[in-house]
Amino acid sequence: ASTTICGDAKLRLVRLRRALEAGQAEALENALKRKRDECPLHEPTLGPEILADVNTILEKDTWDGAPTGRQWLWDWLQEGVDWAAKLEETKQPAGEEYYCLACWKACFSDREMEKHKQTKDHRKRQRTWSWRYGVAPEAAGLDDASASGSGNRRVEPSPEATGVPTASGASKAVAELLRKTSRINESPVASAKRRLLEYRNSLTCEQRQAILTRIGYPRANDVGSLRELQECFDHNVASDLKEVACERGEDRERLDWICKEPTFSWLSGFYWHPDATKLEQQGTPHGDFFCHLCESPCWSQEELDRHKLTRRHAENALRWAEQMGNMEHPSHCGRCADSQPSCSSKSWGSGQRSKSDRDEDRDLDLEHRRSSALPDPEVKPETTPPRGFRDIYRGDKGKVLAVPYVSVAAKVDRRAHAVKLVSRLPIGPKEKQDKYQGRRQDKRWYVELFWCLYSKTWKSLAIPLPMVRPGESLDFSVSVQWSEGEKAPWEELDERLSVQVPRCGEVAVLHADLLQCSAPGGGQVDHQSRYRGECSVWVDCKPILDFVGRGQVDAAGGISELRGTQRPMQFATEDVMMSFLFWVPETDAPAPVLLFFHGDMPRSTGQCPQPGLADFAP
Repeated sequence: ASTTICGDAKLRLVRLRRALEAGQAEALENALKRKRDECPLHEPTLGPEILADVNTILEKDTWDGAPTGRQWLWDWLQEGVDWAAKLEETKQPAGEEYYCLACWKACFSDREMEKHKQTKDHRKRQRTWSWRYGVAPEAAGLDDASASGSGNRRVEPSPEATGVPTASGASKAVAELLRKTSRINESPVASAKRRLLEYRNSLTCEQRQAILTRIGYPRANDVGSLRELQECFDHNVASDLKEVACERGEDRERLDWICKEPTFSWLSGFYWHPDATKLEQQGTPHGDFFCHLCESPCWSQEELDRHKLTRRHAENALRWAEQMGNMEHPSHCGRCADSQPSCSSKSWGSGQRSKSDRDEDRDLDLEHRRSSALPDPEVKPETTPPRGFRDIYRGDKGKVLAVPYVSVAAKVDRRAHAVKLVSRLPIGPKEKQDKYQGRRQDKRWYVELFWCLYSKTWKSLAIPLPMVRPGESLDFSVSVQWSEGEKAPWEELDERLSVQVPRCGEVAVLHADLLQCSAPGGGQVDHQSRYRGECSVWVDCKPILDFVGRGQVDAAGGISELRGTQRPMQFATEDVMMSFLFWVPETDAPAPVLLFFHGDMPRSTGQCPQPGLADFAP
C-alpha cells in the first residue's frame, strides 16, 4: 500500500515540477540540505498539495528496503523537468498493440514482447522508470488529458523556468543539455562559484601569498576540511564555500571544485599569476561572427545562431556552467578586429581600457618582438627559494645516480619508417597483442627510437632500469615498421640484442649495426630472398651525467646540425632527470619561446613511448 501511495505522490510531483516556482524549489532545496532531523517544511511556501506529497515521500518511500525519500526529492529538484518531458513524450503509437512504454520499442507479437521483457536492457529501464515515477508505465495514465496537472488545459512552462531554447532548430538532446545548463546557472551554487572566482581573480600576488601562508600547509590543497578552510576567509567567502561544498547536503560535503582537484580547482588558482585569468588568446585574427566559447568561426549571424543550437556549443556551455558558475561567457579575444597587436593582456569582459592599461601591455613581452639591438630587460634574481624547496621533500636526493641505464643506437636499413626496442621488462608502454596469436603472445613492453640525421642511426634516450640489478644480462628485440600509418605491420628482426646492465649511475650504450640483418618485407617476409649476415654489436659505458644534456647535443653533431629540427633530449642532476623535446630554430635570430604545460595528465612509464616523454607531447 505504501508503494502505491508513494507512486501516486511521485507522479503528481513530476507533473507539477515544471510549474514549480523558483522560491518553492529553493525552499525545498534548503530544507533538504539540513540534517535528517532538521527538515522543516512550511505550507505557505510549498502549498498544501505539494507539502502533503513531499511528506508522504519523506516518510514512506523506500528502495531495496532502504529509505530513499530525501534522495528522490533531491533528484526530482535537479532533473524533474526532464522527467516530466519524458513522461509527456511517452505515448503508445496508434495501431501498435505490442509496445513497451518504458523502452519505446514496438514488438510484432506477444511472444516477442515477453522475450523483450526478459532482456537486461528492459529490466534496467523498468527500474529507472519505477524510481522516477513510482508506478508502472501502464498505470501512469499517459493518455489522460488531465495528466498535465491543470485539468484539460496544458500549462506550458516559461523559457526562463526551464531553460528550453526559444530559437527553432534545436534537437531534443541539445534542448536537454541547454535546460540542464539553465538549471545550473539559476542555482545558488552557480552564483557562489562566480563570486568566489571574482574574489580570487581580484587579489594581488601579495594578497594571495598572505592567504596561502594563513592556510599553513606547504601545499594549500592539502587542507583537511571545509571548516578549516573557512577560518582563513571572511564571512561572505566562507558562506560561498559552504554553499558550493554542501551542494548535495551537509552530510555529503565535496571539496573537488574548491581544493581537491590539483590543477584547476579554486584554491589551486591562488598559485597562478594574477594575469593568468585575464590574458586573452592570441593568434590569427578571426571574422566578425565568432563563438569565443567554442573557438568556432562562422560566416554570418544566421550561422552563428545555428551554431549556438549545436551539441558542441551546448556541451561547452554545460562544462562552463559546472566549472565557472553563472559567470558570463568570453566574448572577446586578442584576435578580434578591435584588438591591437600589442594588447596581449586585454581581458574578456573588461570593456574600454585606460591609457595606463595599454602602457602595461607593452611591458608584457609574450611574443618576443623586441629588436635584437635592444638590451634584454633586467631580471630580478630570486633571493630565497620557494617555501619547502630545501627542507620538506627530500625523496629525490641522489635518485638519478642510484639507477643503472641502457641506451641503444642501431643502424637499420634506410627504408625503415619507424623502429622500436621491445623487452619483457616494463621499460615503456605495453605492446599491443597480435590478434592472430591471442593469449599465446607474451606480454612485452617497448620504447620508440628516434632518427639521428648526423650519425644516420636510430637512437633511444637513456632508459632507466630500476627493476634489474647491475651485472645482470638484459635481452632486447628490434621491430621495424616499413610503411607509414597506424595499421602498418611491425616486423621483428631475427637478431636479438643482449647487454650487461652497468653499475648504478652509468649508462650502457649498445651500438648495433643491423644493416645486414634487416630489409623491408612488407609484412610477408621472403626469407629465401633475403641475405642475413652476422650483425656487429659493441657496448660503450659512460656516466649518466656525461651522456645526457651536452653529451646528447654533441652526439647529434652540435647546435649547427640541430638547427631546424626537433629531437628528444634529457637533462639531469644527481637528484632529478627531465626529458623534453628540444627544437632549435634555423637562424640565429630571436625566436618565440615555446612552452607546453603537461598539467596533471598521467605520464608513468606506461604512457611514455620514449623515457620521460608522454604520448601527448607535441
